[in-house]
Amino acid sequence: KWICALKFEIGRFMIQIVIKDITDILCYIGLSSLISIVFALTLTTVMYRQTHKWSWIFCLKWWLFVSYLIVMLQVVLLSREPGSRTATDLIPFSTWHTDAQSQAYFVENFIMFLPMGLFLYVNGKRLRQFRITIFLLLGSSLLIEATQFITRRGFFQTDDIIMNVLGGAVGWGICYIVYKIKSAESH
Repeated sequence: KWICALKFEIGRFMIQIVIKDITDILCYIGLSSLISIVFALTLTTVMYRQTHKWSWIFCLKWWLFVSYLIVMLQVVLLSREPGSRTATDLIPFSTWHTDAQSQAYFVENFIMFLPMGLFLYVNGKRLRQFRITIFLLLGSSLLIEATQFITRRGFFQTDDIIMNVLGGAVGWGICYIVYKIKSAESH
């Protein structure tokens, strides 16, 4: 009985950690929004000059996607002290310990890449192919982990890669299902 109570407390504490970490990220949104709106407007202007069509949806999608990328860059690299982390862990699911902090990191890696899957699906027709999306998710996650390892701003962990790809795949799947439902309703 006490084991169930302990697991419940760890789970409750893990959720509190995840919520706190997500709210800590909110401070990065302002600057990332400003930078990304300039990028999105520039990209939309280039598209307009080529096609003579203005699309606020195109601009909005790219503004949100670039904002997301800037916030993610800040979270996974720039907010960390160089040389502060030096470990690697290549054993799958070894970071899912009994403590709430390690479980929170596990969940946060899943949540962090959910939007990536959504944006990949929404921002390009070629990216609607699942295998291409998985390749891009895996490549992005490996790039982050390798950069963290080289700069020593994060641990290189197989669990991070697994959860990033899984989170992105779920995000892609959500869009896939929504688009299928919308397509079925329009016929």
